[in-house]
Amino acid sequence: MENALLGPGFALVLWTGVLWGWVLTSRLPLLRALRAGQRPPGGNPFPPEVLRISANYNHLHEQPTVFYAVLCLGTLAGAESPLAVGAAWAYVVLRVGHSLEQARRDRIPKRFAWFFMASIAHFVLTASVLWTWLA
Repeated sequence: MENALLGPGFALVLWTGVLWGWVLTSRLPLLRALRAGQRPPGGNPFPPEVLRISANYNHLHEQPTVFYAVLCLGTLAGAESPLAVGAAWAYVVLRVGHSLEQARRDRIPKRFAWFFMASIAHFVLTASVLWTWLA
């Protein structure tokens, strides 16, 4: 299927937008309170549950940037094998799982498991694109 690698890319971009909205909705009430002169004890106006959401939003601008590059290169090279497309979709699903774990509970071993599995999918995607392009 032509341009099949673009679907997972757009899906992860949309998910990043969802997280951006989540960051805004979690921070706006706190920012309003600060503007009204209410200062929380301890100095940091954002509690851990809000900071976790922001941290995950930032994480979606790290490893996924290489994911987007591989998708673009694979599309341009015509290296869109079924394995590459499947690995790309797996990466998206696993990154969504990682986001939900980090933003909601942030149990480090579970979050690492999501990240590790996503990294394996990323590796399979990259290897598949490279292999198909070289063949």
